[in-house]
Amino acid sequence: MTSGPLDEVAPAIPDGGETAVVEPATRPGRRARGRHARGRRARGQQPVATFRPGRLARLAAGARRFVVLSAPSPEGDVVVVDLATSVLARLEGLPGIVGAAQLPGGALGPFAVLDVPSAALGPPNDPARPESRRVTAPASVAGILGRRRARRLLRTLLAPPEPQLLGFAGPSWPYWELRGDRPSVAVVAPTRGPVVYRRAEDDAVWIRFGWHRTDNWLPMTDPVVTDAVMASGRTRLGGRALAAALGFRPSYLVVVVGRPQEGYCPKLVVAILPRP
Repeated sequence: MTSGPLDEVAPAIPDGGETAVVEPATRPGRRARGRHARGRRARGQQPVATFRPGRLARLAAGARRFVVLSAPSPEGDVVVVDLATSVLARLEGLPGIVGAAQLPGGALGPFAVLDVPSAALGPPNDPARPESRRVTAPASVAGILGRRRARRLLRTLLAPPEPQLLGFAGPSWPYWELRGDRPSVAVVAPTRGPVVYRRAEDDAVWIRFGWHRTDNWLPMTDPVVTDAVMASGRTRLGGRALAAALGFRPSYLVVVVGRPQEGYCPKLVVAILPRP
């Protein structure tokens, strides 16, 4: 594709309009009464308790706490932030997530909080992805990070201005030249766009955005974004149209160095995040 002007950034949506908080079926500590309770008991179903933002479970001894920034990939990889150190990490091969059904939408997504046993975190083992840690035991959902805390955290994570995103020019880099001396994940605030495209020939979804002096065209793997593009029936979404399709104004992108493909590691955008 040739370079061209990007859409203007979508107008801000007032805080509180981007995420719907699902209230629990009954008040905590009370049982459902009447015919609704009898109906649930007859069907063998229990009321689902839903996490509320800012209310986190107590951290168990010997566990590490992480804030999720991306939905799990098909391989079970998740981009997270270590809440104790505010350092980006990549949890790989998650064998399971306890309590995900209690999250809004019933699935793991940005700003959910995970507790992982420290003993289940393996050491970094890939020079292309020095932040990666393989997980050998299920993680458990501790809640959802509060909006103010999430906002402060994202500000500390923003990548500083650099000549190239993730330390190299272009959409990919040879795997054999990556030695673990550069980051493999970054949180960026686009200076232009973003605009999302669906290729008609294979339905692949790509994203274009400006970041300082660079113009980036990268594959998009965020399932929320790809589903929204497919549901829209359009081949291009940007500005107000993209904000309407997602239900929030795109404010941040999570960009990673992907697994090697034919000897090269591609840059991928794994999440579009709202302003909490």
